[in-house]
Amino acid sequence: MKKRKPQEPVRPFTYIEKEVSFTNSFDGTILKGTLTIPDNTNKYPAVILVTGSGPQNRDEELLGHKPFLVISDHLTKAGIAVLRYDDRHYKMSAKKGGQYTTMDLAGDAKAAFDFLFNHINIDNSFIGIAGHSEGGVIAPIVASTEPKVAFIISLAGPGLSGKIIGDKQAVDFAKDQKGIEFGQSVMQIIDDEPDFSLRKRKIWKAFNTTYGIFHFWGRFMYYFMIDHTASEWHRFFRKYNPADAWQKVKCPVLALNGEFDIQVYPNENLKAIEEALKIADNSNYTTLVIPKANHLFQTVESGGPKAMAKLFKEYQQTEQTFSPVVLDIMAEWINKQFKR
Repeated sequence: MKKRKPQEPVRPFTYIEKEVSFTNSFDGTILKGTLTIPDNTNKYPAVILVTGSGPQNRDEELLGHKPFLVISDHLTKAGIAVLRYDDRHYKMSAKKGGQYTTMDLAGDAKAAFDFLFNHINIDNSFIGIAGHSEGGVIAPIVASTEPKVAFIISLAGPGLSGKIIGDKQAVDFAKDQKGIEFGQSVMQIIDDEPDFSLRKRKIWKAFNTTYGIFHFWGRFMYYFMIDHTASEWHRFFRKYNPADAWQKVKCPVLALNGEFDIQVYPNENLKAIEEALKIADNSNYTTLVIPKANHLFQTVESGGPKAMAKLFKEYQQTEQTFSPVVLDIMAEWINKQFKR
């Protein structure tokens, strides 16, 4: 039996929790999720939670933590309805799920918005999107084309292109110099090779060149990663510049990044978001660096480059799921915007 993290809420809840489904009309994909509302008697402001990269469930469950469940519980108790949903590629293989790009996922978020817009208990004049990591790219994509989006919350969302972020990660996550060389080779292959099968072959060739054909353990471990690394999703993410959408966002924006985030570096990305919003002539935005917070908004003691395995160990062993300070900031900001 899995051990429950301290912040994970325990049912029965003091609010209404409903299983829901809605359809992306563009390709017919049916999304399943959970809608929480304070009660059935009124119309409430609402927020859609959009997960980060990779196939995630509606709780954005990772290494024993359920951050979206924690966020949903806190916001609903603060009088805000929350919709969270399973990614379209949740439980798919990396090869199959990797065919869907950020744009496909943005279509799902738009479908979630349309579903809430027509819900009897939702004030459709005030529906926003809160996206974590890649979700922070998806939120401005939707808001840039849907003027009814009332607000955006970017949680560790990128303002820079995936190429800029990924090239730095290839260095910061590497165990040693060989890891840096291999990571840089892989990124170049993804950028240059449009065919998925050829990308995989070239990446394996780069692996053999860097580590040798007899590095069996490393080959075994990388076998489970290569479909995601070589995926259409990854190639699109590296080539896409979030500023293209941020420059068209007119609604209020709250952009938060953790001081110790080494996946989406705070200062550079928040600066890029802010510069894009200025181009959009958007003056209603707030950007904040959260002290001692990592990419998951857990409070930790140090940042700086570290191998991916060490970073995941940090995520798993930290008992805090999501900073209570950030939970309060989100709830207070949404309610302030709603009252305005």
